[in-house]
Amino acid sequence: MQLKPIVAQLWAALYSEGKDNHFVYVQQVTTALTWMKTLFTSKSLLYATVYLQPAKLQTIIATDASPTGGGALLYVLPAEKMIDLDTLRRAAPWTWAARRWTSYDEMIADSRRGDPGSQARWEAYAAVSALFLWQKVALDTRARITLVGDALGVLFGTAVLRSKEKHINKLMMELALLLAPTGRCIDALHIWSEDNDLADTLSRMNTNDDAPNKLKTVNRTDWVETKWWRIVSTRV
Repeated sequence: MQLKPIVAQLWAALYSEGKDNHFVYVQQVTTALTWMKTLFTSKSLLYATVYLQPAKLQTIIATDASPTGGGALLYVLPAEKMIDLDTLRRAAPWTWAARRWTSYDEMIADSRRGDPGSQARWEAYAAVSALFLWQKVALDTRARITLVGDALGVLFGTAVLRSKEKHINKLMMELALLLAPTGRCIDALHIWSEDNDLADTLSRMNTNDDAPNKLKTVNRTDWVETKWWRIVSTRV
């Protein structure tokens, strides 16, 4: 599953014009080879864990993005709990995060602030960023990780770890690097925009806005610039 983001690029290169002469252009495979090199040269990424007891908890991450910012909520619930909209409405978030997009985010998301045409990339960037932001909690629970949102294409991409859109596929490659060492995958739950209202509110917050009333007593996670990104800066 985790190899899916790189397969399309390698397949295209192998069957492109010039294959009969036993060569491909470097730019055709740079991103895929960078992914492979990152995985196999980073000792911290290669480990195996055997769990002798079933997981007791599961994590659910709800996200949304606007052209000006991103919002995310983390829920930690019993592992056997069925995750649906009613469950989320009754559950209290464990923590939340919100961020106003900056020039740094524009660079990593390869998008422009305020541009509706970049919406799909902003949605994917917000979702993958939230999964990285809470990776320790999500991976330590050992049970299901469910991503919730209203962007159906992005949810599908995180579930199959691949996208037809070039830059979104790079973001899925970043996610695959996170998941590959543990063999994990992402479940996805699509909800309508009006049901994703809390994450939507967070995505439109200004820097100094107070937390929404539902989150007044919930701790906030700082969503800061990081060095997670290994693939999105490679050129294709």
